Amino acid sequence: MESFTTLIVNKMKDAEMFAGQGGPIILAQIYTCNGFYCHDWFPNRTGIPKIWTENWTGWFKAWDKPDFHRSAEDIAFAVAMFFQKRGSVQNYYMLETPVKLQSGKNYISLLSGTVGLKNYGPLFELMPAGIAGGPVKLMGTNGTSIDLTNSTWSYKSGLAGEQRQLHLNKAGHKWRSHNGSIPVNRPFTWYKTTFAAPAGEEAVVVDLWA
Repeated sequence: MESFTTLIVNKMKDAEMFAGQGGPIILAQIYTCNGFYCHDWFPNRTGIPKIWTENWTGWFKAWDKPDFHRSAEDIAFAVAMFFQKRGSVQNYYMLETPVKLQSGKNYISLLSGTVGLKNYGPLFELMPAGIAGGPVKLMGTNGTSIDLTNSTWSYKSGLAGEQRQLHLNKAGHKWRSHNGSIPVNRPFTWYKTTFAAPAGEEAVVVDLWA
């Protein structure tokens, strides 16, 4: 997929088609299919490749629901059907990222919403903390693995900005203002503003709709 994308982008650059080169193209988009099955999907015209960029081999975990399971046989059949119907490129859907560990104790943090852990709602205080039941495995490039299921897991509640009391005007606060710049390489951003409170002592509702 990377080779194909690079090929197309280079062709457009060589022809000076992008807006930065004086051409008409502002945003280039490759017409593809993402899903569990793409054999019945076709590009908007003939003569261009039929590309399946995301083969969904799994799905997100849901609270109090069984884990989604898709058999290897079903995936293989879907891929075979895709190529049987003029498929050109297929790519399975997986997120991989390197993790740097150090000798001694390491702390591993997981965003609870991404792995199906409950983080609010009724009876939340009765739910087990951390990774309940697992499995959680740390797998090395040499084939070795360490089972972390029974390690100590806990929830971190609240936000770091709340813990540091960034909402209070206290001296010594290490508040960094980005002056409305777009957040880059920052997974979470604490937004702070001030407004004139209305007169009276009644409760005030702040609409945070964005």
